[in-house]
Amino acid sequence: MGWMKAEEATTLQKKNEGGVLFAVKQAIANCMENWGEVFYDFSEDDLIATSIDGSRALPFRMLSDGERNMLAMVADIARRAAILNPHLEERALTQTPGIVLIDEIDLHLHPRWQRRVVDNLRETFPNLQFIATTHSPFIIQSLRAGELIDLNEGEPAEYVDKPIDYVAEHVQGVSGSSPRYEKMMEVAEEYYRVLQQAEGASSEEIDRLKKRLD
Repeated sequence: MGWMKAEEATTLQKKNEGGVLFAVKQAIANCMENWGEVFYDFSEDDLIATSIDGSRALPFRMLSDGERNMLAMVADIARRAAILNPHLEERALTQTPGIVLIDEIDLHLHPRWQRRVVDNLRETFPNLQFIATTHSPFIIQSLRAGELIDLNEGEPAEYVDKPIDYVAEHVQGVSGSSPRYEKMMEVAEEYYRVLQQAEGASSEEIDRLKKRLD
């Protein structure tokens, strides 16, 4: 935030927006869902994000955790790309090569945004290679063929365009059903097994299982 404040002050002084600041703002606009522009407001002494339709303007401190994390991450990547290649100016976003490591890329992001974040970064920084960790089935579902490596298996895994419940169960070992629902189904199956074997079961046993199911 301090860096953007200094850049905005330089822009006001020179009456000309520098290539680094332009690149950062462009990257933020590409990656921030629903937010079109970010600028430093000296009267508020804070970053201000404006919505795409211009109906809202919020200071950085009032954005969600996910929005703040995303904004800071994208701005930092863009700033570094522009500083490393100042001669590229606004083309620094698309022509800077490199590798970026991101731990828990889904942290604090809304599920809808999780589905888009990888493609947004890929489109904004096409010459950067992103290596990220995640526990999100929404991130896993959004990846392309050959992009996912299961660290437990050590091999590429293919779950492209699979349903969320399939990814959760087969990748992360979590059933899509709630524990209560699974217990209810277990009792129901046991109850109907007894009904099928009614000749050998006592009425007391059948009644006990029925009460459990109820």
